Amino acid sequence: MICQTEILSCPWQEESCLLLWSSPKYNILSGLAPGPNANLDLDEEWAPSFTGTMYYRLIGMERQSRVAVWTLRVRMIAINLEDPACGSGACSLGAHLALSHAHGSRIHRFKLDQGVEMGRYSRIVVEICLDEERRRLLEVKLAGHAVVVAEGILNLD
Repeated sequence: MICQTEILSCPWQEESCLLLWSSPKYNILSGLAPGPNANLDLDEEWAPSFTGTMYYRLIGMERQSRVAVWTLRVRMIAINLEDPACGSGACSLGAHLALSHAHGSRIHRFKLDQGVEMGRYSRIVVEICLDEERRRLLEVKLAGHAVVVAEGILNLD
């Protein structure tokens, strides 16, 4: 399998969706370049909408006690730009993968490396806790270092 594509809607972000692209070949990620958004045929209530593409590759997975620990390499590209550290995309991807592989564990920790190609490396950690039946999210935690890229004051009249 060269790639797998899935469309994931994010119920907590009313005007966005992610196109997830999984690649077992690491060099595919390094060859990507920002470009236009995917042209998706969205349901009426979602269109027109912002869409982004989250490319990911599973580097490794292990169990630490009752926690499934995933290491992923990711890139988030949208509207001709790349995000060096996409927290909303990381949470969406983590939730999707945890629910898709719920049989393995109720608790999933994702270590996502991103921004390498841009020279802005980031490590985001997302922890997902599923309910007892492993069908719904109970908790989503996002962690990582942040860099201030802008600050200021906005005055409204």
